[in-house]
Amino acid sequence: MQNTTLPDTALAIIIGVVSGIITAAIIWSLAQVVKKNVIPWYRKMIYKGFDVSGTWVQPIDDRHTQTGEFILKQRAEQLEGTCRPERLPRQRKV
Repeated sequence: MQNTTLPDTALAIIIGVVSGIITAAIIWSLAQVVKKNVIPWYRKMIYKGFDVSGTWVQPIDDRHTQTGEFILKQRAEQLEGTCRPERLPRQRKV
């Protein structure tokens, strides 16, 4: 009587583990695509509020000697941006 079940069992375990790892990688990749692309696209499509994306310039002080340039990027309810303060040159009286 010949015992051939051990190599067959080991091969089945190896194939099962490798296919499980590949399946997990595929599921993780699809989840990342949905999380980073599909959900933001959908949220942008159903968003009903104002879009304030762009560059905004606003005086920062009362004397209007300094302004702030706000560069905003909006994705549905998420808003991010930067502000660059800029000192204006003094105006000379002639």
